[in-house]
Amino acid sequence: MKTTSKCIVIVLLMFFSIHVFGQVHFEPGYFISNDGTKTNCLIKNEDWYNNPTEFKYKLLAKAKVQIGKIADITEFAINDYAKYVRADVNVDVSPSQLGELTKFRNPIWEKRILFLKVLVDGKASLYMYRSRTLDNRFFFKCDSMNIKQLVYKEYLRDNTVAVNNTFKLQLNDHVRCESCGVSTGEFPEYYKKDLVNYFIRYNQCVDPSFKVKHITYQRDILHVSLFGGINYSSLTITNSEANYLNGDFKNKLNLHAGINIEYVLPFDKNQWSLFMEPEYDQFTSDVRTVYINHIDYKSLNLSFGIKRYFFLTDKWKLFISGQVHSVLSDNFDSHYSSQLLYTSGTYNYSSSVNYEVKNVPNLAIGIGAEYKRLYLEIRKYTNQNIMPNGGLWTTSFSTFTLNIGYKLFNLSSKGSK
Repeated sequence: MKTTSKCIVIVLLMFFSIHVFGQVHFEPGYFISNDGTKTNCLIKNEDWYNNPTEFKYKLLAKAKVQIGKIADITEFAINDYAKYVRADVNVDVSPSQLGELTKFRNPIWEKRILFLKVLVDGKASLYMYRSRTLDNRFFFKCDSMNIKQLVYKEYLRDNTVAVNNTFKLQLNDHVRCESCGVSTGEFPEYYKKDLVNYFIRYNQCVDPSFKVKHITYQRDILHVSLFGGINYSSLTITNSEANYLNGDFKNKLNLHAGINIEYVLPFDKNQWSLFMEPEYDQFTSDVRTVYINHIDYKSLNLSFGIKRYFFLTDKWKLFISGQVHSVLSDNFDSHYSSQLLYTSGTYNYSSSVNYEVKNVPNLAIGIGAEYKRLYLEIRKYTNQNIMPNGGLWTTSFSTFTLNIGYKLFNLSSKGSK
């Protein structure tokens, strides 16, 4: 338990120290103050998943960091990446989780001052808002009208989910150009990609000179890697009633291998990911006294974890990881045996007993470096009890691992922020 607690503390310290040791990205951009003054600056690109209420900036590379607050800023942008505008709008705060849907068709409006993310900027502009409590809300503005939310709401009617699709009527009234196929009955669904394409088509229809400003980005989605390595393990087995069953299997090297399947989270510029690992391990050893105590341990494990990257260059990056190991496992015919061999003249006597060995979940922390597709990682696992069902048994299985891995492929997406 002490080792487990120490590992938990270490993992927490590693993740909480990110803001101290992580790479900070200040990129060229600008902001517009309430008086209309435009200031070029360097803005910290935090790749906001939820819309921000403030941002950090520096006037010069070596200048002090300042805070741009929503009360003082009407617009800010990171060049070729993202743009936000301040708006005083009504936003629907109706819950969207299935178990929390209301029985009311109409939106529950709440007046808020928000930084809206610009998705399309033209005669008809499209914006997006998202927070910890609200799913995607899309807003629009056409000509001189004020910014308004495109209304979409799921609600309960006769114990089934019904949908308020008022946003299609709004598009029909304000954002429709039949000459290019943007007409009645051809409206998009309430998804970011569909709405962005619709607004682009509309702007190109009403203004042939309209050019889409692609704020391009590349987001990694999935990494699949093969890895192998060396386990440096030790095992202590103690039986409280029979000392001859004790075994102290000191440090031993074993090979292991697995697959790492990693999903990159859609924020913070590819720096966070979740992963799972099917992995095969083994540990075989003997201790010989009067008795021959033998451990034959094999395990196919499925583990889950989280990883944080620190980008040094386009090719080099460091990472730290934490995982729950052996969430699911198959130990095949793993066992611990004790055999007595006795020989006296022509008399031979032999007896043996076998005990079941199996995994229980434990924790691991890791640190590593990655160059292009190749990576190297060191991991430390908390002590594991591999005979959990024996009341007389106390076991401590300790492992330290060195892994080398190769990313077979990276699945990425390109699009507009």
